[in-house]
Amino acid sequence: MAVPGAGRNFFLRTATAGQPVPENVRGLLARPGDRSVTLVWAPAETADVVEYVVTRSKALVPAQGRVAVVYRGPATEFTDRGLRNGARYRYTVFTLDVAGNTSVGVVVTVAPKAPLLARPRDGELVEAPVLFAWVPARGAKYYNIQIFRLAGKGSAASSASVKVLSAWPGTARFTLGYTWAYGGSTYKLRPGRYAWYVWPGRGKRAQARYGKLLGHSVFVVAARAAGPR
Repeated sequence: MAVPGAGRNFFLRTATAGQPVPENVRGLLARPGDRSVTLVWAPAETADVVEYVVTRSKALVPAQGRVAVVYRGPATEFTDRGLRNGARYRYTVFTLDVAGNTSVGVVVTVAPKAPLLARPRDGELVEAPVLFAWVPARGAKYYNIQIFRLAGKGSAASSASVKVLSAWPGTARFTLGYTWAYGGSTYKLRPGRYAWYVWPGRGKRAQARYGKLLGHSVFVVAARAAGPR
């Protein structure tokens, strides 16, 4: 598949004497996926920045490996696909101004990995009831699944998000219905974006001993799929 705006005729051009260097992007985040990496950043505050350029190389030997332009355009989010799980990649995000000058660039390294959260798939549009399934963790006696209703466009729970459930199933699956009770309140599966997280529990539940986070993922509930009001 062709890469939007990418090509061999792109060269990094630093500002000449007397010209201001474009500002870098802000808050660059890299999210590993199954044979993919998603990069998200906040726009540069400089008004004359017209687009962004993303390059990729192997993380261990970036000076020796091939540097490829994988994205060039105005968007502030890009997903690079067709990667090898477990391999580390080095991404640099540059800003490009109207004169063709590039910023110093912001670097992040990340390794794609097969997700442990199997269902629903990341970004999937779902209907209630929602079946959650994940890869069982060795030695887990139970699991803690937490679900948040997201606020904004991010993929992770923030202070503005609402925690709507915390449950402790004994197996690596859980079903969420149209309505449920949590923390003394009753919740409905309303339209919107949700993030879910799973931790494996070790020993007795009363000990509250949890292993490393298995992962987090996002699902979307459409208005017509939310169920009865």
